[in-house]
Amino acid sequence: VILIGFSVDYAIHICHAYVESKQPTRQQKTQESLKRMAISIFGGSLTTLGVGLILFATTGIFFNKFALVITTTILFAVVWSLVFLPALLVAAGPVGDVGDLRPIWRKLKAKMMKKSG
Repeated sequence: VILIGFSVDYAIHICHAYVESKQPTRQQKTQESLKRMAISIFGGSLTTLGVGLILFATTGIFFNKFALVITTTILFAVVWSLVFLPALLVAAGPVGDVGDLRPIWRKLKAKMMKKSG
């Protein structure tokens, strides 16, 4: 469960910043999300990698294996979140009302009111 949280956490931050951006184009939304979140993601990953490196120095097998798992997970999560995910968002990220359920809800509500009225 911890690894799922680590591997998704960074991508969620980038995606949330992308969706909350008021910029009109995918490229501008991606740039803004990276400006807002990349340094925090990078800093958080460095501290977690630091702990992993300290765990490599221990003599216990469990701690060494845990260090390997945590550092590998963090490295893949950072590369995915700061390299591959922004490329995906520029190519196919939602823009405007795409992915927003409020317009669909309004249309459904209007149809229901039209039928009952």
